[in-house]
Amino acid sequence: MATLIGDNFNNVLRGTPERDSLLGLGGNDRLFGFQQNDTLGGGDGNDLLNGGTGGDRLSGGRGNDVYFVDNRRDRIVESVNQGIDIIRTFITFTLPNHVERLILSGNRAINGTGNRDDNTLSGNRANNLLQGLGGNDILGGGGGNDTLNGGTGDDRLLGGDGNDTASGDAGDDTIDGGTGNDLLNGNGGRDELLGGLGDDTLTGGEGDDTLNGGTSLRDSDRLTGGTGNDTYVINATTDVIVELANEGIDSVLLVANVYDGASFTLSEALEDLEIQGTRSFDGFGNAIGNVLKGNAGNNTLNGNAGNDFLTGNDGSDRFVFSASSAFTTTAVGIDTITDFVTGTDKIVLSKATFTALTSAIGTGFSVAAEFADVATDALAETSAATVVFSRDSEKLFYNPNGTAVGFGAVDASGAIAILFNINTVVATDFEIVA
Repeated sequence: MATLIGDNFNNVLRGTPERDSLLGLGGNDRLFGFQQNDTLGGGDGNDLLNGGTGGDRLSGGRGNDVYFVDNRRDRIVESVNQGIDIIRTFITFTLPNHVERLILSGNRAINGTGNRDDNTLSGNRANNLLQGLGGNDILGGGGGNDTLNGGTGDDRLLGGDGNDTASGDAGDDTIDGGTGNDLLNGNGGRDELLGGLGDDTLTGGEGDDTLNGGTSLRDSDRLTGGTGNDTYVINATTDVIVELANEGIDSVLLVANVYDGASFTLSEALEDLEIQGTRSFDGFGNAIGNVLKGNAGNNTLNGNAGNDFLTGNDGSDRFVFSASSAFTTTAVGIDTITDFVTGTDKIVLSKATFTALTSAIGTGFSVAAEFADVATDALAETSAATVVFSRDSEKLFYNPNGTAVGFGAVDASGAIAILFNINTVVATDFEIVA
């Protein structure tokens, strides 16, 4: 049995095959036990402690210390506020109190568990189970098919390579699956979920969550927001969004920089759509009241049924009004166009919906009398024109019964749209389609 004591300089102390006691004192020391159950004390400084193959007692003292663990009987002793300490383990291990970081070493499938502090747990290339428990933790799976459980706190879970399963808990978590086909679950809290490469399944759970399947156009991700006001970031039209009615006000952010000329339709129970980027992309609403926003490209926006808010933003945009049957306000809705630019944008009317129109397909009204711009709603009711804009209310009306009072038996209101902050429109602002 040997007792080795360093000084206040940087020492390297190596034990014997017997049961040894190594004490570094001051300085940044490197202490190595051997075969027996050794006792290592680092003292002050940033020390490295490796007990060897026995069941050892390791105490780093003050400073940022590194421990090597390879025996389930190894005991790490740290006190509060003595630095940021790291354990490198070759076996399944749970962080003791006041140790912040755990690194799984070697190639074996071993597991790591944190403590109540803010921990960083890092896996190896095998299949690991990492559990953060309390605190705001960072869990990185590394290679392999890993399972990450953040526990309580605001955690960051990084799957890395492989087909990983990562779950938050209470708290606002950030979960990144990395490469592979990952299963991510935010559970409670305001969570951010990123699938990365691969066909991923993301579930937000309770709270206002953000779900992003990843940037690859070849992947097919399944995104379920759950309750709360969720945001879906969509990069590929192959992604599937699952939302149920009455689960909050949910939004889709469509990243349109990665492809051009395609379209996206809000599925049932989704409320809002915003097209991002600069390329031209088309957006379609559903049967409820939607908010559709274009980008700097030339967008086509169609709210479908419901009273929708349509914003084209920059570009030459088309606002489409059509239904699967002849016009009623219920079928088409009364949409508000928030930024219509006369001479640049187009209001598109379908003859299959607005059946009283006789103008030819194309820009403007080939039958000039079918459009009028009038001062008031009362004048719109008795106008001979089929499509009438009222400058007073900024409303666009469908008026199939001509000069008779009202807008015909098809609908009592006759309103098609509200053109916000517009005091006049001209015939060439319209496009007639089949």
